[in-house]
Amino acid sequence: MRDFGIDAYDEGFREAALLPESKRSLSEILSGFSYDSQVLQGFESLLGSEIDFDANAIVLLYNFDADVDRQSEIVSGVVQLRFMGAVDFTPSVV
Repeated sequence: MRDFGIDAYDEGFREAALLPESKRSLSEILSGFSYDSQVLQGFESLLGSEIDFDANAIVLLYNFDADVDRQSEIVSGVVQLRFMGAVDFTPSVV
């Protein structure tokens, strides 16, 4: 969070997961997350249907407005994180 220059976010609007195996397909990476079809459409318009590296973890922050450079990368030991971008979505009302 600090490495990307993010001051704060609401933990109630975060989803994260370690993937059982590395993937490049955005539809496979985002499958099962809240609003996955909306988020997938947004990221596919930014990045295409696949990313150019193997991903084994994902963190999604909802209702979050950040001033982070798209695809910023943080490397700390064996951990490598990339900020891939931000997309709009419309939350469901229950």
